[in-house]
Amino acid sequence: TDFQPDALTMTSVIHAYSKSKDPDAVKKSLSLLKEMEQSDDERMQPDIVTRNVVLAAIARNPNKGKDVEAIFRNYQASSSRSLQPTEVTWATVMLAWKNTEGGAERAYNLLEEMKASDDVQPNIVCYSTVVSALARDGNAHEAEYLLDDMKRSPRLNPNSIVYTSVMEAWANSRDQHGVDAAWNLLRSMDDAAFQGDHNALPTAITFHTLLKVIEKCPCPQKGFQAVRVVEAMTMPGRPSVHPSTRTFNAVLNAIGATMENDPNSRLAALNLISQTLHHVRQGPRADAYTYPAAMKAVARLSEGGTVDNNRTLELVFSMCKDDGWVDAMVLSHMRRACSPSHFRSLLEGNEDETNLIELLPKSWVRKRQRTRRRQI
Repeated sequence: TDFQPDALTMTSVIHAYSKSKDPDAVKKSLSLLKEMEQSDDERMQPDIVTRNVVLAAIARNPNKGKDVEAIFRNYQASSSRSLQPTEVTWATVMLAWKNTEGGAERAYNLLEEMKASDDVQPNIVCYSTVVSALARDGNAHEAEYLLDDMKRSPRLNPNSIVYTSVMEAWANSRDQHGVDAAWNLLRSMDDAAFQGDHNALPTAITFHTLLKVIEKCPCPQKGFQAVRVVEAMTMPGRPSVHPSTRTFNAVLNAIGATMENDPNSRLAALNLISQTLHHVRQGPRADAYTYPAAMKAVARLSEGGTVDNNRTLELVFSMCKDDGWVDAMVLSHMRRACSPSHFRSLLEGNEDETNLIELLPKSWVRKRQRTRRRQI
């Protein structure tokens, strides 16, 4: 006999579409759902699992929150038990609002509505989705509230993804209390892991997010705070987390964001730049972002001319030349950080405005990305 697909087969096909990059994935998924609904074969009738998969295909697209919630409300209003929303259904609607511009508040309200329901309660996916939506908009206090809500629940243990999303919320809030809050979150993760919840162990992404908080939020001694993050990563008990090139690039960005105006603080921050580069060269190696970040930090800390940056500037450029990473971005930031005469001397007299990179020794530029030549 000819093979006849059933609901499971059709759902699998729809699921494949939902995960694909096919621009017509939603259209094809809805077409298959309609085919199932119109079939006379009982084995083809879609249940809530099938409908959840279709909703997920829609929810992954931007700005579909209103459309997905409208379908969800129809399921809620149905008298059929097979169409009543599950935890997955609710989480999918929250995902749709997360992917909708300005949708974080709606996702939050849906979670509160779900908590008040007698039929279904939010799981960790629901909380994680809403916290991530709040993080994108910098709603740190609401994200912290949901984290505390999870901690109070005997069936919900926040994992590293949730904690890190709350950190991301603080980073995007640019709140003056953000750095202290982020360090407290890291301590909470360590405490939870020490008590046996290994899902709460900080990951490399956690530490990189903490560095982002330090860079974006007002706080004193940004450079030293960033160095503390590297020290925290290398503490005993973190065998799976090691500072990478990306870590040190983030440290350089944080150093460059130093807010203090007094010369001593700026000079101390300048010294941290060269120290950080030494760590990079001894360990993970520089990449195309390392020296532009370092030279940008030198330029920022040199603004106003209140500190003597010559030693750090020359040291950074020397390391950059030796490693072969001189490029247009490095030179652009270096030009901002020094006088025209000093700039010329560092480049051994070359100062052609339009073709400078091509005039430099090949060993200086051997690793630069072959990107479109830009004028500096």
